[in-house]
Amino acid sequence: MTSPVEQRLIDLETVEAAIHTLITGAQEYRIGTPTGGRMVKRADLAQLIQWRDQLKAEIARDRMANSLNNGLGDGRTLYVRFN
Repeated sequence: MTSPVEQRLIDLETVEAAIHTLITGAQEYRIGTPTGGRMVKRADLAQLIQWRDQLKAEIARDRMANSLNNGLGDGRTLYVRFN
């Protein structure tokens, strides 16, 4: 069983592979298993790009939340000490 974060990473890799395949000239691409999943066609390229961007945003949000939970901050704040 994969965690939601790991599943998002797997989905992102799959979507990026589909985008790459469609951009390089294929007319359709199957996401998922040969018996199931989803067939995307060249016309669905904009939807795939939108899905990729959404997955990237979710992954970044998960990483920031994980960083905050571990006490590492949000990555946007810099603390400086002057002696």
